[in-house]
Amino acid sequence: MSAVLDTHGHADHGYHPGGIMRWITTTNHKDIGTLYLWFSFIMFMVGGVMALGCTIGQGITGMSTLALGSMLAWLSILGGGYFGLKYLEEGSFGSAIRAVLARG
Repeated sequence: MSAVLDTHGHADHGYHPGGIMRWITTTNHKDIGTLYLWFSFIMFMVGGVMALGCTIGQGITGMSTLALGSMLAWLSILGGGYFGLKYLEEGSFGSAIRAVLARG
């Protein structure tokens, strides 16, 4: 048996940059997936902080002055959250409406 020793000019594939350059210049699908997960997690947190501060803060601040618009906004936020949870539980828009409107 003979072994094939020709590398076909691919001897330079052993170089892998370290540190931050590994993440900036990567073509590895696992590294790209990890970058995507970290980016989406950070954007999820930033969006959550921004949305919570804008909506709940406005509702609570307006409740202290008994402003009708703030009370409606606060009730809409709570109702939308409740309906969103029912939609996730039921799996469809129509089933969620029936579940919200069902008695007992």
